[in-house]
Amino acid sequence: MSSSAGPRLYKCAAHAKLYRMFRPTYPSSVVDKILSFLSEKLLPPFDVAVDVGCGTGQSTRFLAPHFRKVVGVDPSDAQLQEAWAITKEQNVVYRNGSAEEIPAEDRSVDLVTTAQSLHWFNAEKFFTECNRVLKPQGCVAAYGYGIMLPCMSNKEVQSLMQKEYMQMYNEILGPYLDERSKLAHNCFRDITIPYTDSRRDTTLVMKSTVHIDDLIGYIKSWSSYQKYYRKYPDKIDFLSEYRKRFLNILQPLSQSSQPEKIEFDLVAPIFIILGRNVDSTL
Repeated sequence: MSSSAGPRLYKCAAHAKLYRMFRPTYPSSVVDKILSFLSEKLLPPFDVAVDVGCGTGQSTRFLAPHFRKVVGVDPSDAQLQEAWAITKEQNVVYRNGSAEEIPAEDRSVDLVTTAQSLHWFNAEKFFTECNRVLKPQGCVAAYGYGIMLPCMSNKEVQSLMQKEYMQMYNEILGPYLDERSKLAHNCFRDITIPYTDSRRDTTLVMKSTVHIDDLIGYIKSWSSYQKYYRKYPDKIDFLSEYRKRFLNILQPLSQSSQPEKIEFDLVAPIFIILGRNVDSTL
């Protein structure tokens, strides 16, 4: 996901394609949690939801069955082009815009969501905009996931995989990790939304079943990897070496000579921060 305050990296077409292909999708239980909170004060049928920092629309489309209209907002034309290309839902539209200037009328929106994006925003301006566009009792839901780790039933192999993975994460890409990304990797524990009626949920888990090349593609979608590669465009890609290391670790699990076909999971905690616009004067 991207924002006007986020890195320009998200605006290039190649990165947008990586994002669409390799970023995991949220389980439907995330929507269930959000709608449960929303329906405490606003009863369905719900009218309009706005997904800010929508990127390629993964988190926009799964709102479609629950709202008359869903609007995905992002400042990146490249991301929005990817979103339009794969969106079939007739009640989903995309608009170029930012978290700090949400393209919606005053008091017109039931729900504002932002997935894995809040850390890129000017939070004060974003919440001011949420107050403007939300109906009384409308809600904000900011959610995301922490560091995704490779997991498998063989705990010895899992330990070796995670050791190599975190070494790469900390030692090679760590210096290129934006300070704002650390807020997401810390599950937004350092972010408080300014609503008296609010809550935080950390009961859900993100899980995606992958092969080794899916893992490599996911790493390439990181902003820290993109920053590293822009700084060293002629440097031999270190991921080729790490792919070999990962395959060597996975080899004992393979019943053939093709460890690249072994399936394993990427797992991360999901966090959801919810707030309600209880001030009817806003």
